[in-house]
Amino acid sequence: MRFLPLFLLPALLLSACSTPTPPAAPDPQKELRGTVTDWKGGASTVTLLVGDQSLASTPLSVGGTFALTLPPSAALAGLGVKASSYPAFSAGCTRDLQVSAPDASLVVVSSLQVKTASGTQTISRFERSYDSVLDASNSAQDVLVYASADTQIYGEVSCSDASKRASYNVLLRLNAGWNTVRLTQSILPSPAITRAVTQFVSVPITVDSIWKVGSLQALSR
Repeated sequence: MRFLPLFLLPALLLSACSTPTPPAAPDPQKELRGTVTDWKGGASTVTLLVGDQSLASTPLSVGGTFALTLPPSAALAGLGVKASSYPAFSAGCTRDLQVSAPDASLVVVSSLQVKTASGTQTISRFERSYDSVLDASNSAQDVLVYASADTQIYGEVSCSDASKRASYNVLLRLNAGWNTVRLTQSILPSPAITRAVTQFVSVPITVDSIWKVGSLQALSR
């Protein structure tokens, strides 16, 4: 029978008790993982577009899953709009918005493009519902917003015409980098005038998300 030298016992005990270091958590500033519900388009390609520029793409599996590397700041330089112009509204609207960094650039990505064998489709993160008590149509959409600097935008906007009255509440705290902005809207029709209430609110950005085929119409006027 052979015996191990005593000086080896501490090292063996430490190796037996140690646990593997877990992999680093995905960084929501660098990666977006998505699942497209009820995806029927087969293996495809997901593309992030800003205007007509393709800034990132990745395979979409037959099961509707993808992992997209988000564009870095260098790829977004010169794109987007100034914070003082976001959200966009018609000229006839009354704006009462405060912007902490009006010259910061914002790049808004509300949807992704999917190229399939039969054509091109749009996927986005949205929900629709109906409140039968209030006779209200409700919708919500999460959009990605890249900010070149820390920016706060808050206040109210009101728009009206002969058939519609719309109000918008904005409460955005955008960090430099990628952010998620949630747009929620309730539309209450009536014989006299249709009223729409919309909110723009910052929510925590996450790596994993659920997407659907299609998109909502722009919730800002």
